[in-house]
Amino acid sequence: MALLKDKQSPIENIEVSDFLQNKQLNFTAATNKEPALLSAEYGVIATSTDRDKLF
Repeated sequence: MALLKDKQSPIENIEVSDFLQNKQLNFTAATNKEPALLSAEYGVIATSTDRDKLF
């Protein structure tokens, strides 16, 4: 979450990194959903996945 707040991608992806660093964003990352979603037009909920178990 700290990386996203600093406009850095938590994954190695050129497009995501470029988007975060160069686009004008109205973006909030939070662990507490209620204050984050009260004024949001969209909400994205991300969960971790153990990819090794999938393949």
